[in-house]
Formats: sequence, structure tokens, C-alpha cells
Amino acid sequence: MGDAINAEGPPWDRLPNEPLLWYARFERFRLAGTLRSLTGLYNEERATRNKRPINAPPRAWVMAQRRWNWCERAEAWDLAQLEAQRVEWATRREALRVREWEAAQKILDRVDQMLGFPLARVVRDIEGHATTIEPADWKLRDVARLLGVASHVARLAAGSETERVQVTIDDVLTSLPEEFRETVRQELAALVRDGAGS
Repeated sequence: MGDAINAEGPPWDRLPNEPLLWYARFERFRLAGTLRSLTGLYNEERATRNKRPINAPPRAWVMAQRRWNWCERAEAWDLAQLEAQRVEWATRREALRVREWEAAQKILDRVDQMLGFPLARVVRDIEGHATTIEPADWKLRDVARLLGVASHVARLAAGSETERVQVTIDDVLTSLPEEFRETVRQELAALVRDGAGS
């Protein structure tokens, strides 16, 4: 197949004895993305010399692509990019999960404060000595709403279910192909009947 892929660094690095001209062409090939083509790359180079596109690259290009393992090296680059994106998004999701969890905990702390003591406003007299505590303007429904938000956000952050969905036998049956519905309905009815009798 040609020279082996570079064992010293990433496969898309320049290989030992790879001519600079072909490596530069490989670089353009690699960076062209997953829809890259040798013919497209060759025609891009022709266009820089004001030449018309052709249907296939010359034999020297095909041989260089094979000898220097362009396809395998470009695919290794694509896979590395996909993995980097996967890791980046996993990191972002984890950071978001942590922030959501912390926000939920702050909301729950606020709910505890509201339930333990009416949120208050502190008023000092003119000399700044005496303190009057006046109840803050909140209602019990505010606590319930905050608790619901905190619970929802905390469950999202923890990867738990955020709502309960009731699934009926009819829901299951309608998801089946029509020819199986009656048979499954009879089997389920028999299970329920037998279970009720035991």
C-alpha cells in the first residue's frame, strides 16, 4: 500500500520522506472535510491556473494518494475531530449539569429560608441602632413554585425523570402492527385475570 502511517505522531502529520509538495496537497485534501475528493482537489489546483476542470486526476495524483495513505490519514483526522467534539460537548454537558444542580440547591436553600422564617426587610432608625423587621412580600404559593422549579432543575441535573407518564394498555396496543393487537390484548387480559385470582 505504500509507506506506513507515521508512528511518531498523529497519522495526518508529514510522513518520513513525504515530499513537501504532496504533503501540502494532502493538507488541503485533509481539511476539505468528509466530502473531500481527489478530483475536486485537483480541479481546485487547476482553477488557480485558470484551467478548466477535468473528470479525473492524473495518474501521479492517484499514485501519490495511495503511496502516502491520504484516505486513511484523512479519516484518522476526521475521527479525531469527531472525538474532540464529543469530548467538548460531554464537558459542556457536565458543566451545565453541575451549574443546574448548584442552582437547584440555591433555590432549595431559599425555600428553606422562606419556610423557616418569613423573608424580612430590615429597617434601622435614624441613628442606625434599632432594627425593625418587617415581613417580606411573598406568598406560600411562591414557595410551592420555587420548590417545583428546584425539583425540576435538580432532577434534570441528576439525570432523573422530570415527569411521570402513564402508559395504558391501549397506548401499547396502538403502537403494535394491527394484526398483532387482538392477540396481545387477549394475552394481557389473561395475565390480568390470572394475576387477580392468585
